[in-house]
Amino acid sequence: IEADGQTYKVTLPLIGAYQAANALVSAGLVIATTLTALLAASLLLPASSPALRHASGEPVEGSVSELVSVELGGHEQWIQVRGASADLPVLLYLSGGPGQSDLPFSRVLLEPLTKDFLVVGWDQRGAGKSYPA
Repeated sequence: IEADGQTYKVTLPLIGAYQAANALVSAGLVIATTLTALLAASLLLPASSPALRHASGEPVEGSVSELVSVELGGHEQWIQVRGASADLPVLLYLSGGPGQSDLPFSRVLLEPLTKDFLVVGWDQRGAGKSYPA
């Protein structure tokens, strides 16, 4: 650096490989902890069923879209009800189970039928939200 007609030499300390690796590990742990905390917080949010919408993005007036807990055979089980009107005939979708929920997949797959049917997806006992039953 030159100032006042003189040249000054500035020496910056170099971080050793060990300190650099330690800093990366610390940063990785902070990121992993933050992501784990966000995931844990998201699990506390209640599940829901998004509203039916027209192609324009506007909600369909009078439509039904809900995720409901029902007692069947003395056990709490979950159903998802979706349709353009509560007056439509019921189409019951029962996934094979047991294990993971099929409701998110069936909601997208069966969405075109919600114009003509009240589509009821059932997480039967031992599947998805009804798993503990």
